[in-house]
Amino acid sequence: MAVRKNGSRRIVVDGVEYLWRFPRRPTRMAWDGNTGFVITVQQAECAGSVLALCCARRHPAVARVFGSPVVSVRPSQVAAAIKQAIEMGWEPTRRGRDFGLMLPS
Repeated sequence: MAVRKNGSRRIVVDGVEYLWRFPRRPTRMAWDGNTGFVITVQQAECAGSVLALCCARRHPAVARVFGSPVVSVRPSQVAAAIKQAIEMGWEPTRRGRDFGLMLPS
């Protein structure tokens, strides 16, 4: 799996550039009442492993419909999650399986 550059946001963590992508539309499961969505992160200049940040909150589009508070994902949260994933063994330059991590609240 790779992160599309179109629609991705750029973030620099410890001098390394990453691309992260927030899902524009919620999945069918999110509309069925199940909460959560996944933010994908990949090093910008390398087609290595993808970091999948799982967020337990409702997607903003679903939250509006259900009347839940809309909580945004801040770049500082994504940067903290990237640092944590690297400490836990994520190697963004090496091809391989996706690395999953819960997004800190």
